[in-house]
Amino acid sequence: MKLHELKCEDPHFSDVAAGKKRFEWRKNDRDFQEGDLLLLRQWDPEAKRYPPSTPILVRVTSILTEGYELPAGWCIMSITKPQKVVKE
Repeated sequence: MKLHELKCEDPHFSDVAAGKKRFEWRKNDRDFQEGDLLLLRQWDPEAKRYPPSTPILVRVTSILTEGYELPAGWCIMSITKPQKVVKE
């Protein structure tokens, strides 16, 4: 299990926070795996900074890396807020 800190722009950040968005579409440049934790930090691309918001911690519950016309090197991860974060 790895922890990945990622930028997340609105409206995606707000949708994850509200529980409306349960997936992440990302370039798989970090070798994402099922069980990994994603620390999503709200990012403002115009201001090029992180606004004062609380990051969201989610767990990757499943990952799709090929098929369904998914571009090479990209993945779709199902995510959920973890019940409990276990430190290794």
